[in-house]
Amino acid sequence: MTQLLAVQDMLVKDCLNKDTTPTARSLCARGFEALERLKRDMRMQPKPKPVEVQAPGKRGKASAPMFTPPAETPDQPAKAA
Repeated sequence: MTQLLAVQDMLVKDCLNKDTTPTARSLCARGFEALERLKRDMRMQPKPKPVEVQAPGKRGKASAPMFTPPAETPDQPAKAA
């Protein structure tokens, strides 16, 4: 376990180095994530629950009213307010 932590520390240092290219940073992040998964498996912890993402609603479209008053019927006149 200590070896995993040492490798993760090296990945973080390499990733934060200003001379590291974006491609190398991406590879460091993927390696870090793989080591995190390995640590979780070694500790016998369950996988985290996936995040549920919902698409945002369309903008500019007015929503329908939540309540519509009942229409008057011939046998029941509307109540006076």
